[in-house]
Amino acid sequence: MENRNFLKIKAKNEWLYRWLGIVSLGLFLSVMFDAEDIFSKKFVLTVVISIIQSAIFWHGTMLATYLVEKLAKRLNFLVFLMVNFVVVGLYVYSVCLFFRYLYINIYHGDMSQYNFTGSFLLSLFITYFISAVYVAIYYFNEYKQNMIKAEKLETANIEARFEMLKTQINPHFLFNSLNTLMNLVEENSTALRYTESLSEFMRYLLQSKEKKVVALADELHIVRGYVFMQKIRFEEKLDVSITINSDLFEMAVPPLSIQMLIENAIKHNIVSAQKPLKVEIFESCNKACVVIRNNLQPRIEHEPSAGVGLQNIVNRYSYLTNNKVVINRTDDYFSVQIPLLSTETKY
Repeated sequence: MENRNFLKIKAKNEWLYRWLGIVSLGLFLSVMFDAEDIFSKKFVLTVVISIIQSAIFWHGTMLATYLVEKLAKRLNFLVFLMVNFVVVGLYVYSVCLFFRYLYINIYHGDMSQYNFTGSFLLSLFITYFISAVYVAIYYFNEYKQNMIKAEKLETANIEARFEMLKTQINPHFLFNSLNTLMNLVEENSTALRYTESLSEFMRYLLQSKEKKVVALADELHIVRGYVFMQKIRFEEKLDVSITINSDLFEMAVPPLSIQMLIENAIKHNIVSAQKPLKVEIFESCNKACVVIRNNLQPRIEHEPSAGVGLQNIVNRYSYLTNNKVVINRTDDYFSVQIPLLSTETKY
């Protein structure tokens, strides 16, 4: 469920319109209930009291809606409206009882002239109208923001596809060539496994290019193949450990997110016999995220890189969830914490 916050509606001069509404509502109620004394001193007191009442109802409605949002984030929109409807109604009833008590016990008003039911129904109607206006403004703003996010994500996907196409000669030719190569190296088990891993990696690239998220199990499978290929190059100079509980394998991550972080670690750090690179992949945040951490030993000269790998991951997560990618750098370690997503969520 999206994170609603009705106290942070970014409408220009919202506070000005709010107080104009409160004052106007106070004047309207004063004229409605005390029109006969409109030119008396008593009417001024009636106006002040009506404005105070209007402010209490208005701000109380905003606060009640905010509390419902905080306590019921996972409710769908229709259930949220129903719960909010009940809570706001109870709030209005309580306030009306309070003012009835003041009228009778503090001001010693005539009970025969106090129409509690009429006052409650009018207050309820006005308050529901105010609540509906705020909900409508908020969701209109959310709709615009979601449209902007969708357009940005589509643009990012198009750019990613374009970059991928630039690096692809002919997928069918590539796979046919890899199959031929596997036939030629059948007797060499290491070469065969390397070729199979490369073939799987290229196939994963093509299959995931249209997907916004993939299962964590699929991502880790391709990561293990990628690590195997890198260890053929670096041997014992590279050590990658994966300690993630299998009950998280059904969760999701953006495709190639973990692989890109391992690739970044290799690109930007020394990998040598004297200084082996150690990459750890483990669960954290009460199983809500995965951490990719490596010992920090920066290269003086970096391998050729477009410099967009980490930023690409941050951007993709910003389109998919409000949970942030957390990047930490110390004197000894560099780590990136990526949230786990639900495969049931429609992105």
